[in-house]
Amino acid sequence: MLSQWRNGARYYYHFDGLGSVMQVTDGSQNVVASYKYDAWGNDLSDPQSPIPNPFKYVGGLGYYSDRESGLKLLGVRYYDSQIGRFWSIDPIKEGWNWYGYVMNNINYVDPSGLGPIKEYIEIEVEYENYIPIPEIHNPILSDPIGDFLGDFLLCILKCLFLPVILSPIDDIVEIIIITPIVKRIPILRPVFDAIGKVIGWVVEHVMVWIPRIVITIIKIVFTQIIVGVTVYCTVKCAREV
Repeated sequence: MLSQWRNGARYYYHFDGLGSVMQVTDGSQNVVASYKYDAWGNDLSDPQSPIPNPFKYVGGLGYYSDRESGLKLLGVRYYDSQIGRFWSIDPIKEGWNWYGYVMNNINYVDPSGLGPIKEYIEIEVEYENYIPIPEIHNPILSDPIGDFLGDFLLCILKCLFLPVILSPIDDIVEIIIITPIVKRIPILRPVFDAIGKVIGWVVEHVMVWIPRIVITIIKIVFTQIIVGVTVYCTVKCAREV
């Protein structure tokens, strides 16, 4: 969206980095309207604009400001900038907060009302035409249930794996390899101690990721199974009908 035609004259929009209209100029490049907003899109400028303009906050991406209700239409839902939340539930019900706006990250936008995006490409034509590039959001890696199960597995690893497996291995290496060498070359004791600390640090940090990876793989497998069963049942029912 680059301009509007009103009362026989052409007016041009000027946007900021977020896509909000900051100024409107006429064909002679005279500023006929200026706008200011707070972080959530509330209009801080004079509401009596000489040029009626429903596209203000993130207007470049189609945010439509309804003057009567004070709400902004973002695709399929209305957004209330006074409270920073949507008025209706997320129709795709993604995540945990189905009324939240852009995950409370004011550097994001949500022109569809279905999920935040960080960047967009605007094709320079006279009418609005943009292609959103959504940021990848993977709920599997940020699921509280998965985090809990991962912490549980991590606790089991630390309580069982370290004392039952690693401790005997450490004792065997100390008795069979390190002690005979240190008796002959005592100066190597600090070297072996440093190596032991490095190995311990690596094992401890690797163990933090093992439960997360296991839980993620399990959830992906179960998700694919559920999707496959759903598709199979849908196709089978369709054929029977």
